[in-house]
Amino acid sequence: MEKLILKGPKIADNVKMGIGEYFWETAEKYGDRTFQIDPLTDKEDTFLEVKTRAVRIAIQLRKMGFKPRDKILIFCDSNIDIMVLVLAALLLGGTVASLPLFELYDSTYVISDIKPQFIFTIDKNVKVVLEAMKSINYEPIIGIFEKSNQYPNMSEMENIISEEENTFKPFKVDIYDAAFILFTSGTTSIPRGVTFSHFSTLAGIVRPPLYDITCPSLVFTELNNISQLWVIGRSIFFGQKIILASKLTAEQCCEAIEKYKVFYLFVYYSRMVDFANLDSSIREKYSLASVKQVYTGGAFVSPKYISKLRSTFKEAVVNQIYGSTELGCSTQWFGSDNEAYENKLDSVGKLSANMELKIVDLETRSILGPNKTGEILIKSPYAMLKFSSGEIFKKIDENGFLLTGDLGYYDEKGYIFILERISELFKYKYIHIKPTLVEEILKNHSAVEEAVFFGIHDDVNYNVLAGYVVLKKKKQATVEELSNFIAENLSDLHRPTGGITFLESLPYTGTGKIMRRELKRKFLAERNALHS
Repeated sequence: MEKLILKGPKIADNVKMGIGEYFWETAEKYGDRTFQIDPLTDKEDTFLEVKTRAVRIAIQLRKMGFKPRDKILIFCDSNIDIMVLVLAALLLGGTVASLPLFELYDSTYVISDIKPQFIFTIDKNVKVVLEAMKSINYEPIIGIFEKSNQYPNMSEMENIISEEENTFKPFKVDIYDAAFILFTSGTTSIPRGVTFSHFSTLAGIVRPPLYDITCPSLVFTELNNISQLWVIGRSIFFGQKIILASKLTAEQCCEAIEKYKVFYLFVYYSRMVDFANLDSSIREKYSLASVKQVYTGGAFVSPKYISKLRSTFKEAVVNQIYGSTELGCSTQWFGSDNEAYENKLDSVGKLSANMELKIVDLETRSILGPNKTGEILIKSPYAMLKFSSGEIFKKIDENGFLLTGDLGYYDEKGYIFILERISELFKYKYIHIKPTLVEEILKNHSAVEEAVFFGIHDDVNYNVLAGYVVLKKKKQATVEELSNFIAENLSDLHRPTGGITFLESLPYTGTGKIMRRELKRKFLAERNALHS
């Protein structure tokens, strides 16, 4: 610690080439080794099979006009073909954004923000993509995964054999070129697409692994999550087998863990809750002893859930860590500090290698010392490059520290603790919820006069949407009707599952602003009273 600034250990970075180039070398080295498995179908791909398919698709993409640094946007729920398309684009020096299927509003926002040259999706989602493109007057090339007479498709592209396969080589990228576009969780602004370089993605991966990379890992989401990029990256660099688990139930995950002898898990919040709350009959039905390391993150995890996870995975070291889309993984657990492991269940560990952290007072912005709560600021050599729109990130102080928007502190030993978000925006499952957007949509309902929404804590999903509504005089509406209206105009995930309560009027401050904080407190107090 130097002048109240925490510093992580110094470790030399050794990134020598781009992700596509690393995959090329790994596939040459581990050709017949399994790369990925879909446990629902038992379909497996070896490194050589994925390489062959990716090269053929890359050749066809290039013929369609794909150039180095072009952007490809993938709208598709998790399946075994996505990584093939991702690697094809990376072999050509492209930039990849891979997202689940979205409704029209979110699809339009994403396409407008990224401006991709290519979009690949599934057949049933083409209509949504076309409507989104039309609304913003933008026309990228469209491809789909299934066979099609109308659009280029992976099914045919990967079966076109050409002489070019014999001479194809991956494009040599600058390691600081953009490799992936991820969307922020709203920690510093509204959700935005941000670009990550090959260096930022790989720097923490090419170091000696902290766990047995000959054993497989489960992958729980598409490549729209920074933690899953690290898992995939380790597979590409070390030849580690990955098990696609995003569509599995908690019990199916346990079955896969037993069947494939899974060693490592990184679980996001709702998956963590599933594992923590596993019925004892399921825990006893399957052997989970192969799991030796479990990390969770993406949101604050209460100590009770860490304890439950440790009961579920009795042979594993279980901890939570802290990171963000903008910064990458900012904390780790080093060595074997048994005292901290047993007694600091609410800590996210210590600062990661080559990073710096400081806590600043919310009012004075002065730097605070140990056990003093303030906003967390972090300086990282692995931070995002810029927004996908090209805009430079502005929430950085004069010394290069990023304002995380998170409230927290560190103790005398350097263990870091995250308390809560400073802003109102929050993440629900895999999308970002902006309460003011829901309010504006709901005000279009013929019976609604005013509305105010906010995120409240929920033990299962961490954050859910809740709020108050004022109806117009002589108008009526039910909670179900309003909830359906929101879902129809945004998406089903925007439903206020935390509840809607009707009020005669909303309170305002002296300057005419809705008293959001007071209303949220009122809502929570009423909910707690109801359940007490």
